Amino acid sequence: MSTVSLIDIKAKRRDRGIARTLRENWFVKKAYSDAKSWWQFALLATSAERTLYRTSNERKRPAARGARDSALQLETRWGKISAMANYYFDKYIHNPTYAITLSRFRPASPSCVSILRLLKQQRTMRADPGIGAQIRSKKDLTSLCEVENLETGAFVRCTFTYIDEHDRAWFGQTKDIRKYDLTVQDLNRLLQRVPDERVYPLQTTTLTVVSEETRSHLYIKRPKLLCLDNEEEAKLLPQMLLGEAEVLQFLEQNPHPNIVRFHGCTVNRGRFTGIALERHSVILQYRHEDVPRPLDIDICMRGIRAALRHLHSLGFAHNDLNPTNIAIDGDDNPKLLDFGSCRRFGEILLSGGTYGWIDEDYTTSAQSHDERAAEKIEAWLLSKAQEQH
Repeated sequence: MSTVSLIDIKAKRRDRGIARTLRENWFVKKAYSDAKSWWQFALLATSAERTLYRTSNERKRPAARGARDSALQLETRWGKISAMANYYFDKYIHNPTYAITLSRFRPASPSCVSILRLLKQQRTMRADPGIGAQIRSKKDLTSLCEVENLETGAFVRCTFTYIDEHDRAWFGQTKDIRKYDLTVQDLNRLLQRVPDERVYPLQTTTLTVVSEETRSHLYIKRPKLLCLDNEEEAKLLPQMLLGEAEVLQFLEQNPHPNIVRFHGCTVNRGRFTGIALERHSVILQYRHEDVPRPLDIDICMRGIRAALRHLHSLGFAHNDLNPTNIAIDGDDNPKLLDFGSCRRFGEILLSGGTYGWIDEDYTTSAQSHDERAAEKIEAWLLSKAQEQH
């Protein structure tokens, strides 16, 4: 009998067969040795719960109750279930029947909700025997910031994110602890796993995939997980990563020496998890602090404007030009970074502009945004040069 048909069997057959089967220890043991039997057990346990509530015959209720209790006992065996999760993933994640059954099934048993949630997670992530985030230092965090009231400046909450070695995303926040007072124990306790589908777009055949050997020498740009703090922005997170990768691949096919090199995307669990770019150690925003000698402003601005002319000739605008999005090499030649807001002229922007580097908010891509930002950057560089003298 297929697992799908098990869901739809009538109450009488549940009374006679399912409850009795659930109470036999051999079936429980077999469930742990065979993934398919284990999955059927979850279905049977849920059916047993339905049986308990639908059975009006008092003689049959004890058997149904015993079946329900067996399901409750199974829920306590998290350790073994978690340890075998990788085995289930490898053997059944690409099984079409399994995937269809999982997508159609809706658990009726509260005792099986945790089990089924775990199984669903295996479609998007490989489970580790460990539970929760396991950071060792605040330096492991991808981001850490405080949100303040715009009017009063009062502390509202502390928000932090983390991406582990398996490309799993974590998000946490607290209203009770300031960021400087957070301990590693606090962070591990507050960080919550974010499902892959909320962060990463599905892999497509149109984008280049970077090899494992190559990526170790590159900078991997990750999704902006702080967007998870905003409900509307959170919905756009996978789309933002995919959109930037598509723009960068187009620019890589039309290269310019003052635009960052794109090497492809990193992939895990069938989803794009990052954008691989050439690595740069000096950012224009901090150039005056990191390098003691004066910056050659003429060389820097010539390179920025040359990159913008090339970008505009292709029909694109950067839309978020500022000193944090420009890298500088040893000869003061610039490289434009962060193409998350780069779109063709006239296209609607998901995000755009940085406060202090725009005159007013805008929602569509335009060449004028870049030209005005370049003027502001040049004025800022000249003021920095005067401060040094």
